[in-house]
Formats: sequence, structure tokens, C-alpha cells
Amino acid sequence: MSKILKEDLPIHEDVDLLRDFLNTASSSSGESLATPEDLAHWLARRSLADATASVDAGDVRNAHELRRGLRELVRRRESAMSAEALKRLNEAAGSHLSAIRFEINTTGHRVFLDNGWTRVRGRLLETTLALLNSPRWARFKYCNGCDAVFYDDSTNRSAVWCSQQCSNRMSSRNWRRRHPEEAKRKSRRSTSYRFLRNLSNRGVE
Repeated sequence: MSKILKEDLPIHEDVDLLRDFLNTASSSSGESLATPEDLAHWLARRSLADATASVDAGDVRNAHELRRGLRELVRRRESAMSAEALKRLNEAAGSHLSAIRFEINTTGHRVFLDNGWTRVRGRLLETTLALLNSPRWARFKYCNGCDAVFYDDSTNRSAVWCSQQCSNRMSSRNWRRRHPEEAKRKSRRSTSYRFLRNLSNRGVE
């Protein structure tokens, strides 16, 4: 079981893994885990499984349901999830002890950890549990500018954007909303400038 993460420690690799998993789908980049091959590649690229790992369509469906439930858990940190959402999350989580498998061979019984999605699911769930029971959960946030999950490493935990680029984009959008007429004038000036620049470039040619 993962140890409870302490506030004064640097970001744990499992926290990075959880954040990465939650961001495998977004409105901008689309679905990264669409097929068993996608999921196997994601596991292998992060050294979470080797080439012999078996991943099937059921694992992909489970990954999607778990991701959806955990993202909702982050998004609704300040309020309760619906009973239906909690039910789906619990069903997706299942029993991560199923990552342990018993077999019988010629020398007797043996037990080993599953080499695939089931084991990684358990790791993601243990990390979530550790975060929920530590001050770090308050730093795991849903970006106000896009649908990304991010870890707020600011001193006072005040970040609301996942990146400076996202912050700039939302600031510009809010400014245009507050000053619609000025935004239209700037847009017309920008269009005129591009038109004149294109004419100038054609003249040089």
C-alpha cells in the first residue's frame, strides 16, 4: 500500500501517474485510450507493463469508467458526487486485489502480480486514497480554463489554471466579454493589418 503523502515532500511519481491517466482524454486532444493497443502502449511507455502484458477491450472500458469517476471526484471536491456517479466509480474500481493471481504449476502453487491494467488500476486507486487522506488532495484541481486535471504546486494553493497559456487564453476571453465593442475594433484592425501585410508581401515577390 502506498504511504500517505506528506505535504512537505516533492510530488510523488504516483501523483504524476494519476494526473497523467486522468488527462488521457480531453476536449482538445481527444481520446488517447481508444483501443486495447492504445492502453497497452500507454502502460509500456510508462514502464508499467512489459510487452507480454495482456490488455483487452474490457480493460479499456474499465479504464474509461475509472477515469470518468476519478475526474468527477476531483471536479466535485467541494461537493458530493451523485449516488449514481459513486456507484459507477465503485464498480470501475472493483477489487484491486484481483491483481494478485494464483496458479498451479509442476512445482506447486505460486502467486504473482498481474502484469497489465489490473495492477496499474490498483496503483491508481492507492494513490487516490493516499491523496484523499492527505493535505495534497486540496492541490489536485480541475482547470477553470479547460478540462485538464492539474497539481497546484503554488505556495498558497491559489492556482486555478493548469498553465500560463491557459490563463492567458481565459484572460483574453474574459476581456472580450467585458469589452465587446473594443474587441470588435481590435479584431477589425488586426484583419486590416493582415490584409495590408499580404499585399506588401505580394509586392515584394
